[in-house]
Amino acid sequence: MAAAAAGALTLGLAATPAAGAAGDFLGGCNLTDVTPNAGACDGFYEGNMLNQSPPDVVIQTAALAALGLTWDGTLEEAQLDLNSPTIDFDTLLSGTTYIGIHWGAGQGPVDVPGGVTGFYRLDLAADAELDVILSAFGSQSGARLYFTQPCVGEDCGGGGGNEIPEPGTWALMILGFGATGAMLRQRRRLFA
Repeated sequence: MAAAAAGALTLGLAATPAAGAAGDFLGGCNLTDVTPNAGACDGFYEGNMLNQSPPDVVIQTAALAALGLTWDGTLEEAQLDLNSPTIDFDTLLSGTTYIGIHWGAGQGPVDVPGGVTGFYRLDLAADAELDVILSAFGSQSGARLYFTQPCVGEDCGGGGGNEIPEPGTWALMILGFGATGAMLRQRRRLFA
């Protein structure tokens, strides 16, 4: 019984950083920290918690679990060395999406040495196919995409109708119009 209690105490210490250590929970995240607005957030944590060190992975796992994601340690995408409030993911985001953002000290949401990290759940449309998220703060230095759902719906895969055709598509359209015109001219000559 004492061994089980000691094990539980050890697990509790591993999941909660010591006072004054990087990873301290500072609180204060807001759903409007990102645009589109988040459905839920967890943070802020002192320092950059987006690394793969064991203490950072513990914090990421716990924060994502608080938002509803059982994280298996894999990433969809990581954006490093960001220097603007725009996070431009290569992956298109749809449905329930989980991200983490680190802001450096200075212009971030909380001015502490090493900056802070927040975790967000975005509740996007099933066919959103969004790839840009805006941060409400400056000094953003990194972001991670943990999970996003595949696009579901009629507007997936660029079916919105607002796209500009590829050059090859233009060439085929012009050839098609030319062939149609030639056939009409030929037909007029035959019936004239």
